Amino acid sequence: MRVATRIPGHTLASAVRELSEDVGRTIRQSRVYEWRDGKHSVPADARRYMMSVAIEQALQLALGEPPGSYTDAQMERLVELLSAG
Repeated sequence: MRVATRIPGHTLASAVRELSEDVGRTIRQSRVYEWRDGKHSVPADARRYMMSVAIEQALQLALGEPPGSYTDAQMERLVELLSAG
């Protein structure tokens, strides 16, 4: 969520709204705080979404590629590779 709020014009509220839309259920900001504080585990689908946002931002900073330069399949593969254990 920290990465998403660094995008110009994005707030925590807009980042949580986009997360909710992506995972297909309502997620409240209070839940995000609970994840951050370790009170609840981040669900896998939410973790994948947040990782894809962070990866896309990192690629933009490192390579100068604008957001949306990578397909969903490419982003999902990067998430899988980086989260493998």
